[in-house]
Amino acid sequence: MPFQVFLSHSYKDQETVAAIHDQLVASGINVWTSEQHPEPGRQLSDKILEAIRQSDALVVLLTETSSVSQYVQQEIGAALLAKKSVLPLATFDVPPERLGMLAGIEYVRIDLDNPSTGVAVLSGSLQKRRDSKQQQELAIALMLVGLLLLMALSAQSD
Repeated sequence: MPFQVFLSHSYKDQETVAAIHDQLVASGINVWTSEQHPEPGRQLSDKILEAIRQSDALVVLLTETSSVSQYVQQEIGAALLAKKSVLPLATFDVPPERLGMLAGIEYVRIDLDNPSTGVAVLSGSLQKRRDSKQQQELAIALMLVGLLLLMALSAQSD
């Protein structure tokens, strides 16, 4: 199963979101945003909660606008409740007291005029998480194969 992140953000930050999205996808990370998955007639909150549950982590772009967005704060809470890793990207104009439930979590500062440096740091962290997940999935698959072989050998000896 591919490694996927949910990108939480304000709709007012579309230009930066597009740059982050493109840079993460180029580094091999699947990125989910609500704008790229339109489902007319579906309850937006249901769609978002499902996407958070299906993602491996939540990346949140905290800007002056998004840091006060109720949706963004609720997405952070939903991810934490679902025991997902939350990786914040915070612009320089967001004071630490606006981090809310993310206070104390290490975050990456991002320059809106040049987001690539901050996104590169984030991308490296996500790639490590993706590689770790792939190693865990491989270990589980190998254990299952071993168990099936043992069962087959046991059945043959009976």
